[in-house]
Amino acid sequence: MRQFQMLTALLGIVLLTNLPAPALSQSKAPHPKSFPELRTPADFDALKGKPINEKYGQVESVKVIWDLKKDKLHFISAHHFKWHYDYCRQELGYWQTRHVFNARNYSTLKTREFVLANINHYPAAKRWTVEFSSADDMTAELASTFMQKLRPACFMGDSLGLFLNTEKLVGRFDALEKQPDFPLVTADQIYAGQVYQALNTKSGYGYLRRMEAAEIEEKVPGMRDIVVLNGSALDIPAVAGLMTTDFQTPLSHLNVLCKNRGTPFFAQKNIYTDPRIVALENELVFLEVLPDSFRVRKAEQAEAAAAWSKSRPKKQVRLRANTTTRGLQSMSNLSNRSVNLVGGKASNFAVLQRIAKSGKGQWIVPEGAFAIPFAYYVEHMRSSGADSMVQALLKNPQVRNDPQRLSAQLELIYERIRQHPVNPELLRLVEARVRNESPSLRMRFRSSTNAEDIEGFNGAGLYDSGIGIVGDSVKTVENAIRKVWASVWNFRAFQEREFFGIDQENVAMGVLVHRSFPDEKANGVAITKNLYRKAYYGFVINVQKGETSVVSPPPDVICDQLICYSDSDVDFFKSKKIIEYISYSSLNDGKPVLTDDEVLRLTEALAEIKTYYFENIAGAAQKKAYRDYALDVEFKFEGPERQLYIKQVRPYND
Repeated sequence: MRQFQMLTALLGIVLLTNLPAPALSQSKAPHPKSFPELRTPADFDALKGKPINEKYGQVESVKVIWDLKKDKLHFISAHHFKWHYDYCRQELGYWQTRHVFNARNYSTLKTREFVLANINHYPAAKRWTVEFSSADDMTAELASTFMQKLRPACFMGDSLGLFLNTEKLVGRFDALEKQPDFPLVTADQIYAGQVYQALNTKSGYGYLRRMEAAEIEEKVPGMRDIVVLNGSALDIPAVAGLMTTDFQTPLSHLNVLCKNRGTPFFAQKNIYTDPRIVALENELVFLEVLPDSFRVRKAEQAEAAAAWSKSRPKKQVRLRANTTTRGLQSMSNLSNRSVNLVGGKASNFAVLQRIAKSGKGQWIVPEGAFAIPFAYYVEHMRSSGADSMVQALLKNPQVRNDPQRLSAQLELIYERIRQHPVNPELLRLVEARVRNESPSLRMRFRSSTNAEDIEGFNGAGLYDSGIGIVGDSVKTVENAIRKVWASVWNFRAFQEREFFGIDQENVAMGVLVHRSFPDEKANGVAITKNLYRKAYYGFVINVQKGETSVVSPPPDVICDQLICYSDSDVDFFKSKKIIEYISYSSLNDGKPVLTDDEVLRLTEALAEIKTYYFENIAGAAQKKAYRDYALDVEFKFEGPERQLYIKQVRPYND
């Protein structure tokens, strides 16, 4: 990928971008409607646009139609035609409805009149591919015939490969006795060939700081820093912008946090050592993240100050906390209105349990669940003296506004909470509850504050969870509870609340408790809307083999990324049960982690949950269309029978 630098003497601006210089079209018309061939790169440039489904960055696309009856190719202009159907109707005299067109021409029917595809160019990977719609029930035989017809008509010729974007198409080519003589391209190859990844296309001002991923906690970037990260961190405090050398899934903690904050964020493999970035280190800069590139330049203090004053919340979010109700809380007694008693995570878990019991029986929630209310956390803060330390901190603006001093003071508060004994009465209640009602003595203790999993504030990855085993001398119930309580005052959580103007004085921690998962076969996260195609149905699912994290994976570990369209209200898509892969797990030999049946079982569960929340809790009140309403859902497949568990749901704020 070529990058260039434009120096403007009059403005003194440094502009960085990684877009290739556009080729000049050789066509007489600036935007011709179509060509019968692509003889030169200029022909491609005259027609190209962005693909409708932008699941990869840095891609240019030209639609192509093969008229089967007339045996004629049409390479069509993205400037004139959004859909293949539009060209067929306007230029080829097609008179039937779009529904009939789709039913015939994305099928194996003998009445099929057209083969419809995109030619995609990935400049960074220097790769050319043909891609069919994931809805196309394309056979390997017809695809092969089409490729033989297409390649002589294109200047890229033998380098033009066929992208197998669905497992159905992969299986059909695997079943061929004789493999074709053209390249077959997999999702892994496309994903690995990417150099630039736009994660949140926003802009902002800040001081450019380069740091290794391992230095995040030591150097402690502030809210007015734009961080260039070598590697990937599990989380990052609220910053003004983020660049990283490591690609992210759209559902990683880093990306969810940046989406929630509105932080400009992108990944580029060589960004840390780019000499032009190095030259701007510690300078005040303006950063803009674009779909296929980024721009950064030196900025003036006045323009940055004006932008900062507009970006911060104007009104503080006041929190409510019931700090008097004691006793362990059963899920059956809680609802989405229980946030001020047990926190957002436990409240949403209670809703999940209610949906699961009234649903189709395809999924369940973790067994033995109950919640510890805020009263015990508040009692622990007072008896340990940690509450006085918090109050002193909140009244000291010099410490509160200095990242280094703030981090040190919060560490002291954290340790005070971790070292102080938990009320023995609470420990007896918890251990008795587990022994009497849980199928396991090994329990997961999970954070549940009144400042997470709520509308407008996701809180992904801010707080800690822990394992407690009743009767164990090391992984004790007491240590697990203290770990969760103390995480209220870790640096990243404090800074996140500060960034959003959330009331620090009344934040309170409940604990959601349920049995743990010692035999995870797969785990993942799903977003119940299409993140790659606006105003279009689809669930985005990230899933990984075993218990390796999807949202904060080890370095260089990739998960399955896929889009499932079965939730569409259009029968054409719903009946096809389309599963489109973006990447495959690096831990599973390039094979899908879930079977197609498991993916569809998961999407049915997601649809149940989304429909309930949309109709009964939040979606309809926001006046959003169902397809645009999104939840962030965590799931697991557990045990030899691969039972589907839904373990968490929260609003997805983007």
